[in-house]
Amino acid sequence: MQRIFLKAWTFLFLALALLIAWLPCKSQDFKSRPREVMIYNVVAHTTMGKVKGIFERNTGDRIFITTKKGEYVTINVTDLKKLKVKDRPKKRVLRPFDYMRPTSDDYNPNGTLKQSYLDDPPSLGEQLFVAGTLTFLEVTYYAIYDKFVNLAKFKINRDMDTYHSLLDEISPYALYYQSAPQYELELLNKLSKKP
Repeated sequence: MQRIFLKAWTFLFLALALLIAWLPCKSQDFKSRPREVMIYNVVAHTTMGKVKGIFERNTGDRIFITTKKGEYVTINVTDLKKLKVKDRPKKRVLRPFDYMRPTSDDYNPNGTLKQSYLDDPPSLGEQLFVAGTLTFLEVTYYAIYDKFVNLAKFKINRDMDTYHSLLDEISPYALYYQSAPQYELELLNKLSKKP
């Protein structure tokens, strides 16, 4: 009798443990879980010119790009010379007049401005000159940065074999590839193979 009682309690305990373990899994819907994807801007050099936009997806013989105007462009690999994956820079805020604010050297220990700063503040001409120079330098720097900095550059040279050899390197930049269900599994496989 005691054995049956012990078996019943063991069965009840195991059933309760399985129920507790199963409830969190049931509450998560793995199919509808949101996934963060990176949006990459690309520049595709083709025989017809340049195409700039968001890298949507690629197949065995084509790449698909959405331009800033919302046009969906299909490019055959036999027309593709080069593909550049651009860094998506953050928005920059230019604040040229911050240079003219008083620095820590211009304050007294009690937190008030020194008399020397109050007697001889920068003139309007000095402020405009410094602000203009700093703005020009910053705009020039970011124009050069955006022009020459690439995350990746792939030279296809209109060759299908070259494209197929680079396909595993190009695909992770595509939006469609990142949103595919097998993306995380493939990423784990690639990371586990590297020493």
